[in-house]
Amino acid sequence: PQGPYSCPLCHAPADPDMELQTNVQLNSIAQKFLNTPAHQEEEESEAQHEEKAESLGQQDDVILCDFCLQEPQPAVKTCLTCEASLCQAHLSKHNLRTPLKSHVLLGPCGAHVLAERKCPQHGKPLECFCKTDSLCICMMCPLTSSHKNHEITTLEEAYGQARV
Repeated sequence: PQGPYSCPLCHAPADPDMELQTNVQLNSIAQKFLNTPAHQEEEESEAQHEEKAESLGQQDDVILCDFCLQEPQPAVKTCLTCEASLCQAHLSKHNLRTPLKSHVLLGPCGAHVLAERKCPQHGKPLECFCKTDSLCICMMCPLTSSHKNHEITTLEEAYGQARV
């Protein structure tokens, strides 16, 4: 970024080439946070999550619930909308909420599978199908990319037509 630089705290003018000093006030706050019991419990919980995955065997094959903090349970579904894996208990809570009932659920899958279901250009879910290019695309592609003016349909329609 070009333009005049200034200190975010005191707004004094700053030269972009000057050597920066540690913000003592912010550093002190960060150190206090890192030493709080809540933060230390969070780190322990993450370690327990990894240990649980290892104890279940093949760590890469076992997908754990993203919401279990104390005792991670194996996931039974992954919500594509929330991009989260859920155990049976958290899935029940997820399905009770009316706005969440329309979310798309799959069998448990890892982050790599979720990434494959997103448009590489826009980072949005692949929800459409370009009949012209025979390619899954996101909602932004027909508006902003090379799929402008192509014949576009929903994935559901394309799947239904392919089955016939």
